[in-house]
Amino acid sequence: MGRVGFKFPIFLTLIHYVTSWLLLAIFKTLSILPVAPPSRTTPFSSIFSLGAAMAFASGLANTSLKHNSVGFYQMAKIAVTPPTIVSAEFILFRKTISFNKVLALAVVSAGVAIATVTEVEFNVFGALIAIAWIVPSDFTCSVYAGQPQRLHMLFLDSTRLV
Repeated sequence: MGRVGFKFPIFLTLIHYVTSWLLLAIFKTLSILPVAPPSRTTPFSSIFSLGAAMAFASGLANTSLKHNSVGFYQMAKIAVTPPTIVSAEFILFRKTISFNKVLALAVVSAGVAIATVTEVEFNVFGALIAIAWIVPSDFTCSVYAGQPQRLHMLFLDSTRLV
């Protein structure tokens, strides 16, 4: 993004969320997407924390892409998925995965790392943004997306997480 002259990553995040909201409103009007029933038992703090984590994750990801190369951005995505999410799920929920899944995650991560290692460029500020991006991404993936019962509690499914 920085190399093509786009200097407003947070504005890009705003465009993403406004477009998503408009499309969901259109789908709701056309009855393409069913409306989730409102929940009286779900605390506002749960819904707010999910929304905030998702918004911070998108904004920080776009900011990381502004200050780093695409290769470093991909490396940061590798850091989010296998090690941090699997570790957080083990620490928070004692969830374990099979050796075959660990091996598959390692092979895929190594493949992406090898494919992008030639164009890894970053600066200290961009690296700090990428590290900060890992926290809300991990929170969103491990605490909400990885726990279907929490999504059911919020009356959400994967289409409403967009």
